[in-house]
Amino acid sequence: MKIALAQMEVVAADPQRNVDNMLSLIEDAKNQNIDLIAFPEMCVGGYLVGDKWENDSFCLDLMSYNDDLIKASKGIAVAYGNVYLDENIKERVGDNNPHPNEDGRIRRYNAAYVFQNGEPVKKVKENKYIPLGIYTKTLLPNYRIFHDKRHFHSTIATAQDFNANLEDLIQPFVIEANGRKVRVGFELCEDLWCEDYRINGKVLNPTKMLINNGSELIVNLSASPWTYGKNNARDRRVKFLKKESLDDFVPFFYVNCTGMQNNGKNLVIFDGGTTIYDKNANPIMLAKETFKQELVTINTENLEEIKPLLRIEKPRIAQRYEAMAEAVLRIKDIIGIKNHPRFVVGMSGGLDSSVITALLANVLGPKNILGVNIPTRYNSSITIQNAEQTVRKTGVNYGIIPIKEIVELNRKLIDDFDPFGADIKLGVYEMENVQLKWPCSMPHYTET
Repeated sequence: MKIALAQMEVVAADPQRNVDNMLSLIEDAKNQNIDLIAFPEMCVGGYLVGDKWENDSFCLDLMSYNDDLIKASKGIAVAYGNVYLDENIKERVGDNNPHPNEDGRIRRYNAAYVFQNGEPVKKVKENKYIPLGIYTKTLLPNYRIFHDKRHFHSTIATAQDFNANLEDLIQPFVIEANGRKVRVGFELCEDLWCEDYRINGKVLNPTKMLINNGSELIVNLSASPWTYGKNNARDRRVKFLKKESLDDFVPFFYVNCTGMQNNGKNLVIFDGGTTIYDKNANPIMLAKETFKQELVTINTENLEEIKPLLRIEKPRIAQRYEAMAEAVLRIKDIIGIKNHPRFVVGMSGGLDSSVITALLANVLGPKNILGVNIPTRYNSSITIQNAEQTVRKTGVNYGIIPIKEIVELNRKLIDDFDPFGADIKLGVYEMENVQLKWPCSMPHYTET
């Protein structure tokens, strides 16, 4: 069986762009005679879109793109992540009982869709509680930047609702390849990070359940943000899965997205890190580059012949710089413009503005950056000299705009405003904060 893992760049809330990208990658896979192509979690509309998940119209719009992907599955199996709004659950399960999301809305899933030849792929053991061709995410993260439990219904909650056995609901799909039926277990992101989840005093392990139900290999569709040391963390988690299943463990395929997404409070960068592990949980194939889109392909018949790889990681500072540089390159996608913006940076001569200026100049070129120093009498000559030194080192455009008169006018307005008759005047330290200066750590941008 030939498998392609599509480490694709995902732009949140831009489904047309994402699906066009997916269709192109599917065509590339077909040209390579791939049997199964797997895409990341929530790759149709993005993963971190905040409260948009509460909007039924937004979810239905994302689901409308399934039609194009189903058509593209002619001659190939396609697995990808998208939301599933379960509007027809009563008809499917055959009762009139309410089956809402925990918030009382229509039940929605963070789901993996699996199609082949224009049809939903059947599971080893079907049930009426989960739709055909759908795997629903079992473990929903609800910490740091993640809010899955707020938006989505889990496989655990479905089992509880219908008094069903959880393991019976977590089933491999049967994919046809070269006249053979291959049982493939699909899961979603957090399902890999199961070590800290418990049920009846034991680890709640979807991977082990899939293996127990006959999976010959596991494919994890992820939208997992970059942090320093993330690849080593992934490797450790797969090793834990191996420890849980012992000799029953099967080859493990991990596909993750690239790009940057915005959850409304954080800009989050995704590194890819797509990896194929053998049945001993050793990495045997890695994506060639971090943060870049790539189609990683392999023939499962040759897995036993491939020797384990030793990861070679860049130093910590190099990794952090690379992540920040990639984030700068993705800002145009976050703000929805075609070309990279130009930036105006308030240069105080301090560390923050100097580092930001150097980063932007290195990534986008110095001619796209304007540094501005806006001194008053509270600025020392040393800070101005520091700013000018940064300009000389980076080559950015630079200007000085004194704002003494504006600051003094503000002083007078504030001092004259004395509604309680206290006759309190602004001191030196207060006046430093009154200065009308741009935050040096927050560059302003203009579209080119």
